[in-house]
Amino acid sequence: MAGTVALSIAIPNVLSILDVCVAAIRGDRYGASASVWTEGEVKRFAVVVAAAVCLGLAGCSGSTGGPDTETAAQEAEYQQELNRGFAMLRDQRFEEAKDHFSEMAQDHPKDATVALSLGVAHHELGEWDAAQVQYDKAVENGNLVIVKETIYKGKVTEERTTIANLAFKNIEQLRADRAG
Repeated sequence: MAGTVALSIAIPNVLSILDVCVAAIRGDRYGASASVWTEGEVKRFAVVVAAAVCLGLAGCSGSTGGPDTETAAQEAEYQQELNRGFAMLRDQRFEEAKDHFSEMAQDHPKDATVALSLGVAHHELGEWDAAQVQYDKAVENGNLVIVKETIYKGKVTEERTTIANLAFKNIEQLRADRAG
């Protein structure tokens, strides 16, 4: 299985979150314990992380000058919930992740990050049709989210693409998994 996955630096204050994501993907779980995760699992997790960085914090880039405490608090809560779900995916607790992202999808029905994350959980559980539905939602709602960096086999490179394009890659992987 070969493919490129994304990490994105949408805005400068996302760098610390990006560093955590890169460490999680390239660190002990991927490097020292490669047998724990398949390449496809790492790839899909990285796509979800990319979506989170791009979409989960996209609202921060549209500041009008002064801090909006309510919006900042909501954004922090949203990001915390995404991170909880990512931890479930990282720890291969796919059933829990599916339940978690299903709940988030009720509050954020057009959120490509949530859709992609839920698709990954379904995909890992072998629920192909449900995964396809969620990946399609990510494609539909992820066209405007630009990714600036990708990760492929642990190497970060610059690549400009969209979350929708990355969701297409997961759909291709889903087709291969169905056939295989």
